[in-house]
Amino acid sequence: MQLLDIDMISMGSYTADCSGITSIEEDQARLSGIAEALAIRTIEPGRFEIVGNPKSWFLAQAIQAAQVPVIVVDHLNVKELETLKKPINKKPSLIEWAEKISDLSIEIPNMAELGRREGLTRSMVCNLVRIDAMPFDVKELIQKHPKSIKLGHAKVLAGLNGLRQQSLLNKIIQSGLTVREAEQYTRNEKPVESTKKDPDIIRLENKLTEILGCRTTLNIEKGTLTINYGKSLDVLDGVLSRFGYCE
Repeated sequence: MQLLDIDMISMGSYTADCSGITSIEEDQARLSGIAEALAIRTIEPGRFEIVGNPKSWFLAQAIQAAQVPVIVVDHLNVKELETLKKPINKKPSLIEWAEKISDLSIEIPNMAELGRREGLTRSMVCNLVRIDAMPFDVKELIQKHPKSIKLGHAKVLAGLNGLRQQSLLNKIIQSGLTVREAEQYTRNEKPVESTKKDPDIIRLENKLTEILGCRTTLNIEKGTLTINYGKSLDVLDGVLSRFGYCE
């Protein structure tokens, strides 16, 4: 076992899914250090990827440690690497997962911090929050068709609005589109709005979505700001609390 800079380590093709870290685990790590070594394999000189459970890597980031204990497992064959990659915990459904992350984002509004606690990247946290912000009827259909609609499909759907979202959802279910085909379908389909949205507006929408924890849309021409809380009163309460409103 040795210590290695966390900046030299990244997740890779043999990294297992992780249930995240708890506040108790974080407190213990601050007091006594990270006890469990991270299994890693060499990608190239000075660069390594995680094999198996990445929890210690996220834990090191949470306590702002520059290094993490590691064990190099370059000797393992592909079959052994695949075994270590198997999920550590049973995953909830996609919508349950998105709802959980969206609820947690109310308690932990910093997406990067929430990602470290849950063993996710910041972009994944943002995507899950956007998925949860979709209309209830859309999420209900996704929940009913888990074999047809995967995370990649949901990410594409979350980027659409109104009729385009429903149209693509029906197409995925009826025709069994792959994620790539779904992306292609959105490019080929004539958009409802012919004007291209300003990249600065998109960045602002994404920032507001991150802050509020649900999808936010700006319409400069109409002068409107739309906050989609997905028909969840808990999410609405979280949005209102961010505006300083309380009963």
